Amino acid sequence: MHAPPLEKLIQLADIFEVSLDYLVMGQPMEESPICNEVLFKRFKLLETFDDQDKDTVIRVIDAIIAQRQVEHAMRPLER
Repeated sequence: MHAPPLEKLIQLADIFEVSLDYLVMGQPMEESPICNEVLFKRFKLLETFDDQDKDTVIRVIDAIIAQRQVEHAMRPLER
């Protein structure tokens, strides 16, 4: 018996909105620590990136968070 390629399994899991564990082993889908399903899927995909790309994504996220924190800190001064 031949197993389908990993890419096909990932596509099937996405279509049926189940985890690979559930698709392959019948294991129940574990609760996502991220409530937003789109973000969760993106982060799962990011795990396949090389370390340099992961670091780039982390720096971009950190920059956005820092920008929001600065904007939030400036609000009381604007009143």
